[in-house]
Amino acid sequence: MANKPKIILVTGFLGSGKTTLLNRLIEFYSSQKLGLIINDFGKIAVDGVLLKKLIENSDSSNQSSVYEISNGSIFCSCLSAELVKSLKYFADIKPDVLLIETSGLSDPSTFGKILEENKLDEVYDVAASFCLFDAIRSMKLSNKIVAIEKQIKSSNIIVVNKTDLISEGEYSEIEKFILSKNKKAELLKTTFANINLSILNSQINTNYLPEAETCNTVNSRPGSIVLEQETVTENLLKEFYETIKNKIFRIKGFIKIEGNTYYVSDNNNNLQIQKSDKYVEQYGLSVLLPSDTIDFVENNWDNILNHKIIEVTNE
Repeated sequence: MANKPKIILVTGFLGSGKTTLLNRLIEFYSSQKLGLIINDFGKIAVDGVLLKKLIENSDSSNQSSVYEISNGSIFCSCLSAELVKSLKYFADIKPDVLLIETSGLSDPSTFGKILEENKLDEVYDVAASFCLFDAIRSMKLSNKIVAIEKQIKSSNIIVVNKTDLISEGEYSEIEKFILSKNKKAELLKTTFANINLSILNSQINTNYLPEAETCNTVNSRPGSIVLEQETVTENLLKEFYETIKNKIFRIKGFIKIEGNTYYVSDNNNNLQIQKSDKYVEQYGLSVLLPSDTIDFVENNWDNILNHKIIEVTNE
C-alpha cells in the first residue's frame, strides 16, 4: 500500500512527560491529518480531554480524530481487542499520522505481533516508538516495575526527561542503565519533553519491535480506583495527597473547587492543582496504586474528605 499512515507510539512511566510530548507532536504535525489513540490508566479518560482541546486549536482540527481507551493497558489481553478495533477504525479514516499514547504501565512488547496477526502491518508503517524516561522516578522504580524495562527495549527513541533535576553523575548512571537494555535506540536528554522532532524525518532504526510476551496480564494489573467527585477545598485535597502520596503510583483527574473546574495531577511527589477551561464530561480522580494499598487510600479519602470510592477496579 502506497503512502501508508505512519504510527508513532509514545510510552513511558506515569508522569514521565508523555502528554507533553504528545502536545509537541500534535503541533509538529499540525498541517497533516492526525489520528490519536489515547490509553489512560483509569476509568476516567483524563488525557483525552487535554489533547482534544489542543487538536481543536490546530490546523488539522477539521480532519483529525481521537479514540480513547481507558481503564488498562492496550497491550493486555483484556484490551488488545479494543486496540485492534481502534487501529481498524483509523485504517478506514486514513490519517497521515497516527499517534498512540499508552498508559504508564503499558508493555508494548507484543505490538508488532498484534499488527502482524491482524494484518495491520500491511496497513501501517511504525515510524517511531518513543520511550519517555523520567530522570527522577524511572531509575528508582525500574527494579519493581517490569514495564519500564520493557518500554526501553521496545523503543527506537528514548527521551530522558527532567534532566534539570538531576546531576551529571546521576545522568551517567541512567545512560549506562538504558544502554544496557537497548543500544540501538536514539538516546536524547532533555527537559519538558522538548526535543528536536526533525529526528522523525531522519534515518532512524525502525527494525526494533521485539518478539516478546507482554508483562501486561490480568493477574499483573495494579489497583485502579476512582474517587468520587464532590466539591472539595484545595487545602483538604492537599492534606489527603500528603497522606497517601508514598502509597500510590499516580493520581490525576478533574474536580470542582468553589464551582470552578481544576485539573489535578501529581508529579515528583508534588500535587498540581490548575484551573481548567476544558469541557469535562466526568469529574473525579483516578488513582493507580498497588492493590494492597487500596484500603489505606479509601479510608483516608473517607476520613479526611468524608467522600466515597465510587469504583474499585484493576488496571
